[in-house]
Amino acid sequence: MPGDAVPFPKEIEISNEAFETIRAIDLTQVPMNWRRTLEHVRGLRTLALNGVYDDAITHEQIFNVLVASPGLESLTIGDMRIGDSPFSLSSPTESISLPQLRSITLMTDGRLTNNLLRRIRPPPDVTELDIRPTHFPSNVATTFWYETMGPWFPVGVCRLETYSDYCVFIEFQGLSMAAALRWIHDVIGPVDDGPGRLQISVHGPAFEDHDVLEILPTFPGLTGILVQPVDDLILPSLDALFQVLGQAITDPAGTPDPKPTFPTLRKLVLNDWGRELDSIIDMLRRRYSMRSIYRQQVPDLSLDLSSLQFWLQWRQGVIISFSDGRALRELDGVREVRMGCAMQHLGNLAVIWDEEQSIPAWG
Repeated sequence: MPGDAVPFPKEIEISNEAFETIRAIDLTQVPMNWRRTLEHVRGLRTLALNGVYDDAITHEQIFNVLVASPGLESLTIGDMRIGDSPFSLSSPTESISLPQLRSITLMTDGRLTNNLLRRIRPPPDVTELDIRPTHFPSNVATTFWYETMGPWFPVGVCRLETYSDYCVFIEFQGLSMAAALRWIHDVIGPVDDGPGRLQISVHGPAFEDHDVLEILPTFPGLTGILVQPVDDLILPSLDALFQVLGQAITDPAGTPDPKPTFPTLRKLVLNDWGRELDSIIDMLRRRYSMRSIYRQQVPDLSLDLSSLQFWLQWRQGVIISFSDGRALRELDGVREVRMGCAMQHLGNLAVIWDEEQSIPAWG
């Protein structure tokens, strides 16, 4: 702790008079009498709470703060553990109107996430929506995502490009990847090439699921794919994904020139990559050969491969040679190749590409 830092007392006290002038609360793991605080807070424009653990607080008290703050513009709830409340999928008796709300971030218990989203009337001008429920009852997952989350997207909007100023981050809980993609298609709509952009992060062997690879090409506006193993002992197979990335699809308009799947893809991130580069090189050659054959304009691809973690069993003997990395960078269609060390193991040497000098370098 720095010498001039003043540690928090056992519990912070705020006078009743001070509550009258407070318009923004942004606190993380601050000890205080939360029940008393919530009883007096009103007229907020910003409410951000993280690390609040108090069984004496009820969901209804949180709702009362929102009711008393109709001008609220930003709501963030992270890791809040309070008094238990039923996971209700029934319509609330009274909705909360927050017409000025622009940003809502919920990274907390599934019950509180569900109850907040069902209680708050979706405002007309939300521009940031970040929903990552935890401890989520999987038996109600489908109903939650369709009935609770569905109303938070503008009625009648069928294409993500309409959301040019709308930032959406969702971590699906209780749904398979195939079911999550169907939800995006059904609720948000087809993600076409336009201002709207879709990036997905996949854990584990999701691309081994045939349903996923059937649904995914229906999102031609996909711009980024991140893949990483579900744990240190399972290496997912990406052969099926590479097959899809390297194949052509027929234009729905019936034009004679097919085009590659995901024609707007710009970034492919492969964390904990543990194989040679042959399969990647083959995919890229097939994908970008369509530029000359079918005269299709496909953006160059940025590749990001994390460094090898040599202590894992399925990593033994797998070393990407410097010459192979350079050959990958020189392929048509490859904008850049990054081969850096994993964030949790800083200091390991790895080959990276120096964009300014256009030469390989050590970093």
